Amino acid sequence: PKRSDDYELLQIIDNHIYNLSQALSTKNTVRAAFEAAWLAHSVTDGLTPAHHYPLSDKIKELFGKFHNELQSLTDKNVIRGKNRRDTISKNWRYWGAGGIFTTHLMYEMGVASAIATEKFESFSVTQQDIDNLVRYGYRATFLESVHKVSELNMYNDYSKTGWTTSLARETREKLLPEIIRAVTLAWYYAAVINKAETS
Repeated sequence: PKRSDDYELLQIIDNHIYNLSQALSTKNTVRAAFEAAWLAHSVTDGLTPAHHYPLSDKIKELFGKFHNELQSLTDKNVIRGKNRRDTISKNWRYWGAGGIFTTHLMYEMGVASAIATEKFESFSVTQQDIDNLVRYGYRATFLESVHKVSELNMYNDYSKTGWTTSLARETREKLLPEIIRAVTLAWYYAAVINKAETS
């Protein structure tokens, strides 16, 4: 949210929306299901507070490379330091209690636990949401959601206190409805594009 030059995820989302609209226009249900699933995954990842934390930068600090530049499974999971002490220290900062990866993983598991019994049946998209989507496009809609989630400051709160009942409530009442809204509007936008192209 704080890096206005970071367009990689936006491009991935744009591609899935386009591909979904093409699959809909050719009535390729298998491809449409694939694109809809990956579109939902991309939008959800982009709105997950743990993904707003600069994890890649922290991994690069420890590994000396970005995670996607590491070759083997061992390279991706074991940090080799200058000596044994440095190796243990860096791996503890990655995997240990309060380590950057452990914190990330435990946050996502906490979200899954907080929403496991919820049905979110009362959720709805407003006509204003649809009007803004058609008028400004999906990127503007998504970025609005990103900034709403970022302002909740949930991952920072979690990093300080761990999971609390108020954080779980905020996840159920604010975070998940915003993610559901954003995914729904992404799918809808693909249908709008398809309709516009076939008209």
